[in-house]
Amino acid sequence: MTNKWMKFLRTTGLLAVIMIVLAACASNDEGENGDAATGEDSQTVRIATVGTGPPYSMVDEEGNWTGSDADIWAEISERTGWEIEVQRIGSSATFGQLDTGRSDVAANNYALTEERAENYIHTIPLYADSNTIAVSTDNEEIYTLADLEGKTVGVQAGQAADIPLTELAEEMGFEVIRFETTADTFQQLQIDRLDAVAGPRSLLNVYNETRDAGFRIIDENLTATPVVYFLPDTEEHAQLRDELDVVIEEMINDGTIGAITEEWLYSDMTQNLEDVDSDLVD
Repeated sequence: MTNKWMKFLRTTGLLAVIMIVLAACASNDEGENGDAATGEDSQTVRIATVGTGPPYSMVDEEGNWTGSDADIWAEISERTGWEIEVQRIGSSATFGQLDTGRSDVAANNYALTEERAENYIHTIPLYADSNTIAVSTDNEEIYTLADLEGKTVGVQAGQAADIPLTELAEEMGFEVIRFETTADTFQQLQIDRLDAVAGPRSLLNVYNETRDAGFRIIDENLTATPVVYFLPDTEEHAQLRDELDVVIEEMINDGTIGAITEEWLYSDMTQNLEDVDSDLVD
């Protein structure tokens, strides 16, 4: 091979190497800039919510999301840079969205239960919505759970308060009357067909404040139910869950979630976290 050809190959070979290195550097710079500027910022989180349940989650015809869950996720988006895609789903299909991979998170003031924990992974509790008892303000007989003996107490069938209320009724001797909806239950107390009602403190607060219902909520709780976000049980979503946990803990510690629940639920629900059963959360 002549010296001329050797020189040509060495030159073109060197140029090829330089081009490859430059291309790699450009690609690397783009990737680094993307991670720093967009990276997590460009991540889209698809959230399944019922969207018809004030004060937690309401989605209008234009897709505007309001409520306590909406405000919490607006703050999460602000802190992480994630794009939030809210999906209004029928109440019976929300978790089906997780099963089929069409949603990343189920968010609708969902209580942590053993059954749900068996099928999905979940974040740390955002707050705890205690289940308690309300009576009419003119009721001078019921101030504690012990005072329910011999009374009639209404509850929405299947609601989180139903099980502990039923257990307490068997122990203390009062009658539990079940209704299809929480609104039906509360209305029965308003028209004096019940001595008391059981339900989430948040809903009792909201109903009382927005309808001037004249309820008095007793201090004792039946249970303190942790509220969490559920995700599909996959490796990818476990990573998302871990990132969410960090942000949620920050928002609890700096009072953000407490302020949001005070605005929408008329009480700082993070204060109830100390009453949560640690075995259920773990």
